[in-house]
Amino acid sequence: MIRQYFTSTKFRQPYAKDWVLVIILLTYFFAVAEKAKPFSREFVAGDSRISHPFAEQERVTDQWLYVLAVYLPMVVTIIVCWLTKTWDKYTKLHRTQVALVSLLLSAATTGVITDILKCWIANPRPDFLSRCGGSSKMSKRKLYTMEDCTAKLGELYLYDGMKSTPSGHSSLLFCGLGWLVLFLWGHYSALTTGKPAYMKYAFALGPMMLALYVGLSRVQDYRHHNFDIMLGGIIGGMNGLIGYLHYYHAPWSSSPTHLVVDEHIESSLPK
Repeated sequence: MIRQYFTSTKFRQPYAKDWVLVIILLTYFFAVAEKAKPFSREFVAGDSRISHPFAEQERVTDQWLYVLAVYLPMVVTIIVCWLTKTWDKYTKLHRTQVALVSLLLSAATTGVITDILKCWIANPRPDFLSRCGGSSKMSKRKLYTMEDCTAKLGELYLYDGMKSTPSGHSSLLFCGLGWLVLFLWGHYSALTTGKPAYMKYAFALGPMMLALYVGLSRVQDYRHHNFDIMLGGIIGGMNGLIGYLHYYHAPWSSSPTHLVVDEHIESSLPK
């Protein structure tokens, strides 16, 4: 069954380019964007906004970020698709593929955009001076650059200290979990007339509260300023919405469970 579906033109033709784009974006994200050096913006050694201590342990690490923002929505989506009793096995495979490519394309685009903005904006993190480790002879009013830092935690942490805006945790979480909310709303037609009101709120409350908690935890860890969290949330939320609407009708439309790209394909899937 699986081999027959994935070797058919119904699988290859509509989504091959999408998967190639996902692979290219993810490769660029991990190999280039995440390692890129930011613009060496000048800073004032006496700036209290960047004088907070460096937190050795974060409330939500990068590893947990990927689990919550990408793997969790993937698992929920796969379970929902395969528990849908009204779909035959080929439709389940097809819908799972569409959901995964939509989610991963949204997340990969969000990650690349976020990292590019981090390097261009080059805003110091709240704990930047702890990462800088400059000389005690630094004037509190004079402007300095990263070249004046001793980088006592290492160059990696120093460069990362200039990547505060926007927040990557916020952008990825609001993208992945926001996409999940749209998927659940659309799959169960939660926003259409006649559906129980609790479905609308239950599907949104959990993911959005989780995204909000992680975003606020970045402020508590002195990794980001409040503006970074808001900007990251906007970028992620917009990318999640755009990525979802590229493949699905809006969950508030009259046909939220239908696909935008290939409604004709499902009717011709092998039985």
